[in-house]
Amino acid sequence: MNIGRTSEVNILFTNIGRRSYLVDFLKSNPNFEGKVFVSDCDKTASGLYSLNDGYFLLPKPVDDPELYVKTLIGLCIKKDIKIIIPIIDPEIPILSKYKKEFSRKGIYVLVSNQKVINICNDKHKMNIFLKKNGFDTIITYLDINAFKKDLYARKIHFPVFLKKRKGSGSEKAQRIDNMKKLE
Repeated sequence: MNIGRTSEVNILFTNIGRRSYLVDFLKSNPNFEGKVFVSDCDKTASGLYSLNDGYFLLPKPVDDPELYVKTLIGLCIKKDIKIIIPIIDPEIPILSKYKKEFSRKGIYVLVSNQKVINICNDKHKMNIFLKKNGFDTIITYLDINAFKKDLYARKIHFPVFLKKRKGSGSEKAQRIDNMKKLE
């Protein structure tokens, strides 16, 4: 895809939240001559009111992905936005799914392909991928019986760390100090 000279390309950061520093960083680059737009689904997101060239309130991507994509494409065409940089995890699989549709309109979305996203969004799949590719990783369990077996065999010991298989950040993450707390 030919998007022209990178320095003159208009860029959109979606779901900016409070990450106005991304806009500041791009705008402070003396070689960047394009415009920086931001969007969010929450009108109180502080990043909407940063030193950008315009902002858009969009529907939540997960509520109606097709409406989100259709709205986003329309805004990109209207404002001549050629690059979309998604900021939050929930929208990444949606934008990846519609990546070709954006591309047909001359818009480049900075997301990986669906296969990579599916691995990265699943901690167990990511652990398997890392081991398969020679990276040292922590022991993980999906099955409590396998965990108990290794615990009683003294291959592992408390405390352990419990985290949701899917999700971002430290959502519902907790330190577990004994079997009673785990069960």
